[in-house]
Amino acid sequence: GGEYLHAGQPQPSGPSLTVAAVALELHELAVRHAGCDSKSTERVNFLTRSCPWRLRFLLLVGSELGRHLSVSQRDLSKAASVFQRTRTHWVRIRELPFFREGEPVVAFDLVNTGIQYHRSPRGFLGWNQNRDFFPRSAHWPIWP
Repeated sequence: GGEYLHAGQPQPSGPSLTVAAVALELHELAVRHAGCDSKSTERVNFLTRSCPWRLRFLLLVGSELGRHLSVSQRDLSKAASVFQRTRTHWVRIRELPFFREGEPVVAFDLVNTGIQYHRSPRGFLGWNQNRDFFPRSAHWPIWP
């Protein structure tokens, strides 16, 4: 297999930390520049500027960089810093109007158990299942 083709050559142990760190910074800059992190960005602009896509990748790159730092590099201090930075983005994303759509209007307590049940056709589950890209799909999830 592939081992034969690269015999004797050092194999990379994952993504370049430098490239991944720069990619995270560039994604953060792109999100800010496009206004994707602003609650006041109008929906049409949010979609036209590909904000859902940019924000997904911001979380993806941050998560993967943090994972690589912790698992492959065993640098828990840097990994914790990257994960905290990514968590900060996650918290901000959760407050954006686009991702709050479809949040439950009605919550009910099932037989006085204290457990709240919500119906949320969009929200985070819809975001994960690409409802913004495939709004008329009859089946979920859709992962291209």
